[in-house]
Amino acid sequence: MKKFWVIILFFGLSTPAIAKDSEASAIMKGMYESIEVLIPYSLSTDEFAAVSNRSKMQDELNKFAIKSEVLSDHFKIIRQDLFFLGYGLSQDAKDAAELYKAGNYEQSRFVLHHVSDSCVTCHSKAQSQDKKDGGKIFFSNIKNFKLTGFDLANYQTMSRQFDAALNKFEQTFLAEKFYLNSTAFGSYLKVALRVKNDPVRVEKFLLKLKNHVPAGSRLYDHVVYWHESAKDIVNNKLRAKSDLKSARRLIDRGDKIQGYYHDSASIVYYVAASALLLTKLESNKDKDELAEIFYLLGEIEDKMPDDFWISETEMYLEQSIRVAPQSKFGGKSLGLLEDRFLFNYTGSSGTHLPDDLKKNLKELRDLVHSKKKG
Repeated sequence: MKKFWVIILFFGLSTPAIAKDSEASAIMKGMYESIEVLIPYSLSTDEFAAVSNRSKMQDELNKFAIKSEVLSDHFKIIRQDLFFLGYGLSQDAKDAAELYKAGNYEQSRFVLHHVSDSCVTCHSKAQSQDKKDGGKIFFSNIKNFKLTGFDLANYQTMSRQFDAALNKFEQTFLAEKFYLNSTAFGSYLKVALRVKNDPVRVEKFLLKLKNHVPAGSRLYDHVVYWHESAKDIVNNKLRAKSDLKSARRLIDRGDKIQGYYHDSASIVYYVAASALLLTKLESNKDKDELAEIFYLLGEIEDKMPDDFWISETEMYLEQSIRVAPQSKFGGKSLGLLEDRFLFNYTGSSGTHLPDDLKKNLKELRDLVHSKKKG
């Protein structure tokens, strides 16, 4: 399964690593022109596959794929540290265009939606400095579509309408009694805890959800864990400081209630910890500490419920290695990364790593071991 690394590409043109690269910024501006057309249509299954729209959709998907490949080639030559971002994007953009051409509209839409998921991921990383949701982004033709439920909440998040998104997430969760969309719940927590820095709101909503869900159901048991976690964070002021000690404490609390790998019981603690780590990441200059922050972010993603098509785990672990290969956490990141690759690419016929992953893994191993030898 390919990894879709568009985490910082869209609506992130001011990211320091890319903003200084004028050619990359120009390429991505052109990519956005296609996304601006595609995403609103893709939010409606009928509109995306409608006969009257197929020519336009195919044309924009083709343009997006071509521009994505140009970006990948650019990163390979100019910015090798960002190559894994561009390569994953170009592969999936190509898949989306080919699937659409073959008439597999729902699969094409599925692939394309990871662009919007990545917008959500990007916009739910940093704490909002504007309490009134400043910097909102609107797609020009979004009014042509009747979005509801989580589709609307994700659009509102992607377009930085954070308060509206939280309201819609909560309203939609309360419409069900026996089922909760765990992917949407993860998005909700990231907006509430990372962007809005509002654990009090989360605690109040989870109390309401606990009273709404039938006692004795499996969902109820999870909601109890989530509510107790949020209440613990609020009552004990576990997010009072944005430091590594506080983040580690939250991770430890999550570990203690995690019953099994990818258990969602710990998700509130883990997202709260990631919020502190991402805040700490923004202004940190110490390479050894940066390596630890990236490692902890990767470890959190590795433990989180595996509800997304992609995980940011490998990206964070690779960043940990590259920023400080000789550090304790650079070495730990390599070990965890190797374990993940071994698990993901091992089958009945053995382990079969794609050539590009083999090459990248060798490079990372060389960085870690050559540093130690030196």
